[in-house]
Amino acid sequence: MKSILYPLIALAALFPIAGFAHTHLVRSSPADKSVMEKSPPAATLVFAEAVTMTVIKIKPADGDEIALKPLPTGAKTEISVAMPTLRVGQYEMRWRALSDDGHVVAGVVHFAIANKDGR
Repeated sequence: MKSILYPLIALAALFPIAGFAHTHLVRSSPADKSVMEKSPPAATLVFAEAVTMTVIKIKPADGDEIALKPLPTGAKTEISVAMPTLRVGQYEMRWRALSDDGHVVAGVVHFAIANKDGR
């Protein structure tokens, strides 16, 4: 068993771990779990590496998803898309993108719009 294990460990050491990592979301606006007093003018997603955005949707807690369009073309590290005016409530911003290494990355950002008094 040891005769097989050691060559496998040596082989694994030849491949850098970073080569297996996929890009990730660095920050967003609106930020995850943020509460704003007014609707943001745009959705902005910033990634560690360039991605090609395939979908950004806004879903109110009590309604249907709204696909944000037009999405930018080509690979970029920062994606910004105009948002419709949102009313007071809880929202999810769901996104999906294709990274330069060919992998699909996706995520959800939760945020809320509240009156000045917090409601």
